[in-house]
Amino acid sequence: HKEIAKMLIEAGEWWTVARNLEQFKGLDHKEIAKMLIEAGEWWTVARNLEQFKGLDHKEIAKMLIEAGEWWTVARNLEQFKGLDHKEIAKMLIEAGEWWTVAENIEKFKWLDAEIAKILIELGYADEIRQSIKSSEQSEV
Repeated sequence: HKEIAKMLIEAGEWWTVARNLEQFKGLDHKEIAKMLIEAGEWWTVARNLEQFKGLDHKEIAKMLIEAGEWWTVARNLEQFKGLDHKEIAKMLIEAGEWWTVAENIEKFKWLDAEIAKILIELGYADEIRQSIKSSEQSEV
């Protein structure tokens, strides 16, 4: 099954492999995730994290961030279990990717005043206001 999965990945059928991992007996899910990431299929891994067993979500997020895939992590933040959203937001802002945080503000939970202040100073007051409004409505 490993060879079939590898052939599918090489043929560009990344999504097929990721969505059907349980069908491929004896696969090392970490190895498949690594193959997909090396093939540039960050999005496929991020969108299908729940299919991969035994992956360290923090490690995968770090790999994606180091590869410059900020948007992929931010856009799929809810897929990554155990991530500190404040830490990710700070990493993105420090890397000059503040717009990624602002554009995906609804995905970041528990952002603090420090992050809000930075984004407001960068011109993203509307996004902060919308985020506050949304969180207030969900708490009611």
